[in-house]
Amino acid sequence: MIQLSIKLVPHPRGLISPGRRKCVLVAAGRLSTFSIAIVFAVISAAWLLTRGVQAQEDLPAETGIFRTENLEMTVRAGFGRLEVSNWMGSWVPFRISLTNQGPPITGRLIVHCESSPNPTAQVREYVKEIQLPTGSRQLHEIAAYLNSNQSPVVRLQSAGRVIAEASVRVDRTYGMSDQLEIGVIDRDSTSLNNISSTEILRAPGRAPFKSATTGVVTPVLDPDAPPLMSGQPPPPSGQARRRPGGPSVGRPVFLAHPIVIAPEDLPHEFISFDQLDAVVIGDAPLNQLSEEQARALKLWVASGGLLIITGAADVPGLRAVGLEAISPVEPKGTASSASLPELNEVYGSFDSLDRLSFLSARLKPEARVLIGGADAPLVAERTYGSGLVRFVAINPKLNPYRAWSASKDLWVDLLIPAAEPKPKHTNWITFGRRSNSSSNRWGVQGFLFRLAEIAPPSPRYVLLFLLAYVLALGPINYAVLRWKRKTDLAWLTIPAVVISFAIVSVVVAQIGRGGASIVADASLVEVHQRDGISRVTTGLLMMPTAKRTQELSFSGRDVYASDVYNGNQSSSASAIGSIECERGTNQFVLRVPMTTWTSGLFQIRSISDNAPPMVSATDVESGITIRNLSETRIGRVVYLSSAGVSDPFELDAASEQRISVTAAQPLSFNSWYLTKLGQGAEEEELFQEVGPLLDREIGGDPAVTHGFFDKQSMTESLKQLRRPLLIGFVERGAAIGFQGSFRRTSKALYVIHL
Repeated sequence: MIQLSIKLVPHPRGLISPGRRKCVLVAAGRLSTFSIAIVFAVISAAWLLTRGVQAQEDLPAETGIFRTENLEMTVRAGFGRLEVSNWMGSWVPFRISLTNQGPPITGRLIVHCESSPNPTAQVREYVKEIQLPTGSRQLHEIAAYLNSNQSPVVRLQSAGRVIAEASVRVDRTYGMSDQLEIGVIDRDSTSLNNISSTEILRAPGRAPFKSATTGVVTPVLDPDAPPLMSGQPPPPSGQARRRPGGPSVGRPVFLAHPIVIAPEDLPHEFISFDQLDAVVIGDAPLNQLSEEQARALKLWVASGGLLIITGAADVPGLRAVGLEAISPVEPKGTASSASLPELNEVYGSFDSLDRLSFLSARLKPEARVLIGGADAPLVAERTYGSGLVRFVAINPKLNPYRAWSASKDLWVDLLIPAAEPKPKHTNWITFGRRSNSSSNRWGVQGFLFRLAEIAPPSPRYVLLFLLAYVLALGPINYAVLRWKRKTDLAWLTIPAVVISFAIVSVVVAQIGRGGASIVADASLVEVHQRDGISRVTTGLLMMPTAKRTQELSFSGRDVYASDVYNGNQSSSASAIGSIECERGTNQFVLRVPMTTWTSGLFQIRSISDNAPPMVSATDVESGITIRNLSETRIGRVVYLSSAGVSDPFELDAASEQRISVTAAQPLSFNSWYLTKLGQGAEEEELFQEVGPLLDREIGGDPAVTHGFFDKQSMTESLKQLRRPLLIGFVERGAAIGFQGSFRRTSKALYVIHL
């Protein structure tokens, strides 16, 4: 508060005239106002200065970095940016650098993730045990599953105490992203930036790598349109059927988004490539890749990825790390030419007359040429597992290719396989594709509950129990007490009847459920026998008998498990605490705290690159001999080839069957196969859920690109099949370790590429 003191002093000349007194008072008033203004300005400046200091103190810590005098932790997640989908989620690599100048640390490195709080967040913690000696610098990588925009937090914990913590910002998209994420392994941060935001879709009027006048147009069919039957003409060239409001080719339009990745930043686990749709190998040195990084890249391709090897690739490095083994060509060395007429015929001439350098190569037997010849391929491809490896002989960073006006057209053709089957690896455990109505997309979880024989009691039994309860509590109790002349004991008999019925109901419920925990799983297994690749996606239902932390271990070097999104932006695991995940040398462990008779749903993904062959097929004079090389029975088996399809047959373990192949009917494979499985059978129920996924999940043969299973007629689709398929059911699931006794039922659909 400002206090003003006024003192009256006589004027030396006596009284002041009224007019003069007014002037003096006005001047004094002006002086007082000026003083108040100065004081107010000083106070305001001090307040603003204080607020500025406080605001600086309240600024958030630097994202992804923790520093003290002796310890530093730096966290980088994802590729360039960290973004997850609202519907699917994805596995993300967290690269954590630790530097310790203090005492040695023994503890745990934890990536703490949360689902959206609706109503409460489900916590997942991905754990790695570490030893951090004094003076050490270590780099660790942890794959974590994210499906919300809640910022993940990385913690270093020792003796139950958090000693370092850093958060990472994450963006969330709603629905399906329109970005085609392209990882470019290169030394130049601007590599392939000339195709940024390019629309990746088939050009109307021509097939990829073909000129408009000579190319045979392959129509792109709307996945939701009815199948083309025998005798029904395809859409005119360049006029594929469209979705209402969709692009002209009937599919969403994706925009190219190149992200340059240094070789040392490539993930060590195949599942960490989830955020990428394609990988391009540029001129970065590859011999510094570790064995784990090279293997992870190969397994990602085998699981359905697209790898593009350019003419700028480090050929000695490719050979050193074993990536040349999956290339469609055998590189020779850099060559030059005055022209490349095969390339110009498709995309037009170059804007310069400079000599053209390219990577000379020879086509491998299992590959095919797209542009050029077998002795001088300019563009070639081969399948590896469910994925595709492409080779383009030019170095896109050199002129005249870099300034070539048709460069974008070439890259659109190269990248189309990554755009058309997107999205991949979706959550089909709790979200299905059997209906256009979102309210009916319950996925395979309903089948899992039926497979586990988990169902509410029949209303008839409930009504009978209530009737017996009412009669025992009322008329019967009264009649007995009156007959004994003890009606005054009703205050004892009524509670006794209530307690007795409660005990009986609990005992009956326990006996009905059994004394063992319930586990049920349904799998889609794709086997590529020529490549030794086996890829498995499993939905797992668990219902325990006791309230405790349930520990599940999944055997395999490359197996991963996660709870799944249940439609309410939360976990379907019904966990009452944090779900702890730990990646071991040969297993993946989930620790899930659950209560008695609550259900948990999980998705398991795994891949193996040394899978033995399961079956063999030999042509004989009277048909084909199919031999089961495994110790597992395969039921409701069908054989498909370009010659036709067999009727379903049974194939016992270590047995053989002679079959015949007949011409296919004018039906889609899914429609035909469902009629053969029998209504109400477990196989039919599982195929109802998994069948619509096959066109997106199955790869390794160009025939499956445009609706082989569910959209095209078999009379047309089988003609395009390059290798025979064997499709059947197996009652065996993934190897799962579980504490205590459990009752388990399994069912798997196998798609075997012979």
